[in-house]
Amino acid sequence: MRTADRRRLHPPEKNERRRRVLEHLDGAEGPVGLGRLAETIAAEENDVTVAMIGSAARKRVYVALYQCHLPKMADMGVVDYDRRGGRVELTDEAEQVLEMARREPDVDRPWHKYYGGVGAGATVLFVANYLALLPIHLAANAVSAFVVASLVVLSTAHGVLSRRRSDGA
Repeated sequence: MRTADRRRLHPPEKNERRRRVLEHLDGAEGPVGLGRLAETIAAEENDVTVAMIGSAARKRVYVALYQCHLPKMADMGVVDYDRRGGRVELTDEAEQVLEMARREPDVDRPWHKYYGGVGAGATVLFVANYLALLPIHLAANAVSAFVVASLVVLSTAHGVLSRRRSDGA
């Protein structure tokens, strides 16, 4: 399978950890040590400084990079990965992938929070309406219509954005 075909099937910029690898390597001058890359990414993922990162978090990222992410990225042709030497750097082909990553800053939207928010809001409305706590007692049909409309809008937005992301637009 050609490199371009592999990238279309498994785009590296769609995975947050691989995206971070690309960003770090793009800012580096020359090869980066795997240990340093792992601790930097672990610190970012845990919202702490590199000095504060624990060994378990560092090891978890190191193992994932070593065994999974970097070999896949090397197979896709976006990084040169020296597994024995523990060094990694971007290839010339990485620029295309970096461009796609820059166009897509919102890869990992917290959709579960959006749906949870609609569910929590609906629960509050139903309870407040049932207990007649609202200034105007709403008909159950109006509350139901609002909840259904909210879910339709949210799921439509989720679907459109997901499709746009998978099409590379």
